[in-house]
Amino acid sequence: MRPGPDAELPSGLIAAGETVVRVLDAAGLPPDTAFWMWFRDVKGWRLVLSGGPLARLVPKAAMARVRKALDDADAAPGFDPDLIGVMSPDAAPVAAIRGGLATGPGFHGIRLRNNRLAGVVIPGAYVYRAN
Repeated sequence: MRPGPDAELPSGLIAAGETVVRVLDAAGLPPDTAFWMWFRDVKGWRLVLSGGPLARLVPKAAMARVRKALDDADAAPGFDPDLIGVMSPDAAPVAAIRGGLATGPGFHGIRLRNNRLAGVVIPGAYVYRAN
């Protein structure tokens, strides 16, 4: 199957994304919401982090803190760090996933394919947590 929202997210990315979230949790930067999402405009998966202490920073500063936490933990994510993005908790996909799933803390591994949550189309996602 060709890459796309219906294709399985590679298991290596699933594990690497979980590692990123665990590192951030340990560094005192726990994201309230963390998920991989297929973005049609770039035709690829991106790890989306939102909320928690990261929400108080502008995106560039938040990404600098994420990279520093990964460097300090000597935890290379196993994928291009440019695939990580920090979004506002009010961003449409984040708010839709939070409102539609509300997983609570921890790791949940919920796969979405061609869903509409709160009127927002989610072509593909793998959700670790949504608070």
